[in-house]
Formats: sequence, structure tokens, C-alpha cells
Amino acid sequence: MNLNSIEGFQIKHPLIKKHYGLIIFVVVLGVYLLSLNGVWATDHPSSFVQLDWSIWADHAFNVNDSQTAGNPVYSMDDFSLNSTWYIASAPGLSFFSLPFVIVGFLLDGYSPFGQVLTFSEAFVALMGALTAYLVYRVARMFFQEKTSIFLAFGVGFSTLLWPFATYYFPHDLSAMFVMLATFLALKITRDRGSDSRLSMYLFCGLAVGCALLVDYIDALLIPTVSVYLLYKTKRSAGLLNFLCGAAVGIAAVAAYNLAAFGRILTTSQNLYDGKPFLSDFSTPILQGLFWNFISPYRGLFWYCPLIVLAPAGFYLMFKYSKDKSQVILFLAIMLSIVIPYSMWQDVTAGVSFGPRFLIPAIPFLILPVGQLFERGRSEKDLAYLLYGIGVVLNGSAALVSVIHPNFSTVPSWTTQIFGTMLSSLSSGSLDVWWLSYLGQYWWVLAFSLVACPIVTLFAIDRVMSGDEEVKSKAKHAEIVAVPLAKTKA
Repeated sequence: MNLNSIEGFQIKHPLIKKHYGLIIFVVVLGVYLLSLNGVWATDHPSSFVQLDWSIWADHAFNVNDSQTAGNPVYSMDDFSLNSTWYIASAPGLSFFSLPFVIVGFLLDGYSPFGQVLTFSEAFVALMGALTAYLVYRVARMFFQEKTSIFLAFGVGFSTLLWPFATYYFPHDLSAMFVMLATFLALKITRDRGSDSRLSMYLFCGLAVGCALLVDYIDALLIPTVSVYLLYKTKRSAGLLNFLCGAAVGIAAVAAYNLAAFGRILTTSQNLYDGKPFLSDFSTPILQGLFWNFISPYRGLFWYCPLIVLAPAGFYLMFKYSKDKSQVILFLAIMLSIVIPYSMWQDVTAGVSFGPRFLIPAIPFLILPVGQLFERGRSEKDLAYLLYGIGVVLNGSAALVSVIHPNFSTVPSWTTQIFGTMLSSLSSGSLDVWWLSYLGQYWWVLAFSLVACPIVTLFAIDRVMSGDEEVKSKAKHAEIVAVPLAKTKA
């Protein structure tokens, strides 16, 4: 056996071997950017454009011209307070994306179309790609490299993260901050270093604070992560730093409420609905869980098939994990998002593709699948199959639209949404910025984008399998070479 040739093969792939996280980020971001809508402006994204323009042009938080005749931006997701209009959503998406959206304003002015669409959606795509990267980093704390890559691709391409990275919606941004907070919390408890780790507590708190500024429900991460950090580290100074970081987000929400509405504790959602605090959570929990997981109309088991394996994954992860508190942290973060949104007054989330409110919880339902992925060949094959189905479904939605036909009733067992998406994809009825440039050759790029996540993951798997085979042969050659050398001597 020629050991030099083996070493030569190992040196051929230094970039691939050392930078899998970067590869994941670049591939996900590239596919997302080529999937951007860039065509349609809908009510929800338009309301964020309104707030961006008010901050940029008027240095204010109201969108007072939002319902006037002839206004270029209109949204039904606005409400009137004292004859002044405001957006109903949490303002975080507009705040964080403002540098991107300003470029669109400078190029096209105040419009929900054109460059504003492109730059606002590009920001969301970037946040989605960062989420997939963070999933990889968190997975590496628990699983092998190959498994971690699969889980990152699974979240990035086989779930709702992909289609909602193509519209100016807040969910991918929320998911990124939630994953960042989780990553930092795990780093703190795994790296028992010096007192310099106190700054990590602060950054972890800031990540939670940013998350709740994007989605108020993310405020539930404060008690969840606080209990975990205190239990694992027993450091009151660290917990205080974490709470100080989270308080920045709370203070920002309070300042926004005070400046916009003159009230600190009343949120825009309460004013939009005309209801008191917490009254929006009116759906029976079991009914909401049915909608969010089982119903073909909205269930995650249908829209993100990999999540079917999550219950078994959680069971195995809890059974074999040396540190069960980390598994409990995953469960607690996931439930802190799933339970409130399963009680939300509009569990179906309007006319969206799937339960978009649950997107920040999806990574925590995919990560435990790694336990099954590493158990055996049959489990791995099943995971790949479900991954491929999810890629086709979510890739179709990303290229077509995250807005489905508005049914007159709520058909809980309908599969018409999937049929509509796949039919639109096959006929070329796409909502993507490049469609007019390709004309009759639209199908080349469309089907390449859907195939890319499957082909790329397969290619990485083959490269890694080749490296593993070479290492195995090298180890065997060394074992054989030792007794031969002794005999020669």
C-alpha cells in the first residue's frame, strides 16, 4: 500500500474538509437568492416597507399615509390610533433590515415593488442562510460531521425556512436570533473557561433581546434560557449579564410602544385586534396542535416531512445523551414557540404556505433527527427520503409563492395547496425575479434549484465517504507496516 498516494488524496480536499460550515452557508444563500420573489408585494411585507420608509424619510414610527388614496404602499396589516396609522407586527424586522431596504429606496423611491422587494428579501435570505449555518454549529456539539451537514441542509432546504426566505417576512430572522441564543448558551455551558465568558452571557441575552423585538413570543426564551444557564453554571454574575442583554430588547420594545402609541405595555398587536393583553391566545391547545402538526392544510408533518422523525429522535437523544439538560433545553425552546402559537387566535396564519409562525421552532425539531441518522443504514435512508420529499415541496413553494389560494372555508384535510404548488411549478407559473430573463428556458434554472440541495448533499456525502475510506485504509496500512518493519529488522 502506497501511503504517499493516500496522503495525496487527503490533501486534495483541504477546503472541503475544513470549511463545511462555509460551504453550507454559501450554498443555502445562493439558492435562496435565486429563489427570491421580487414580483409580488403582499400586505404583510408591505407593512414593514411602510415602517422602513417612515423611519428613513420621516424619522417616525407611524405610517400615516398608509390608507390614503393613491398611496403607493397599502397594507391591511395596519391599524388606526387617534387618526394615525401603524403596523400591527413587532417592528424588529424593519429595524434590522433597514440598511438593505434603504438601498431600494434610493434606487426606486417609496414603492413596495422593484428594488425594495429585492433588497428586503435578500436580507431575509441572508438571515435564513445564517440560521442553517448555526444549525450546523449546534449539531456539531452533538453529532458527527456528516450528520451535522445533513441536519443543516435539512433545515435549510427541506423545511419552511426556504420558501419564507424568499419574502419579506420576519420568521427566518426570528429563527436566526433564536438559534444564535441557543448556540451561545451551549457554548457557555460547554466551555468552562475563564471569567471572560461573562461577555458570552451578555451576547446570549442580546440575541434573545433581538429575537423578541422581531417576535414578541420569543420573550419566553428569557426564563427558559435563564433556568438552563443558572442550573448549568451556578453563576449569578453570568445570569445577571444575560438578563442585562435581554433587557436591551425589552427596553427597545417599550421605547417603541411609548414613542408610537404613548403606552409602554400595550403592543401593536393588541391595538390592531382591539383586545387586551393575552386575549389573542384563544384557540384550544389540542385543536391548535392538530392544525400545526397533523392537518394537511397546515401540519408540519406534511410541510416538513423530516419532522415525522422528531419524536423518535427526541426519545433517543434523551435516552443516550450524557447531558440531558441540553436536550431539555431544545424541548423547552421548541415548546415555548409551539404552545403559544397553537393557542393563537389564527392558528392557520392566514393564507400562507404552512404554519409560518412555527419556523423558529423547526430547527429544534430537526436536530434530534441526528440520533436516528447515526443509528443505522435503514434509518439514514429514510431520513434521506423524507429530506428529498421536503426539498421538492418547499422548493416548489419557494419558486411559486408562499401565498396559496384563499379558500372560502378552512378545509383541514385538503391537499390542494401541494397540488397547486407542484402544478404551478410544472407549468412555469413562478414568482421569481429572473423569470422574464429566461423566458421559455425557465425550467432549466427552476429544476436546477430544486435539484441543487439534493445533488450537493449527495456530493458532500460521497466526498466524506471517500475520505473516511482513505483514512481507514491508511490506518490498516500502518497496522500492517509495523510488524513488517520489525520482521525486516
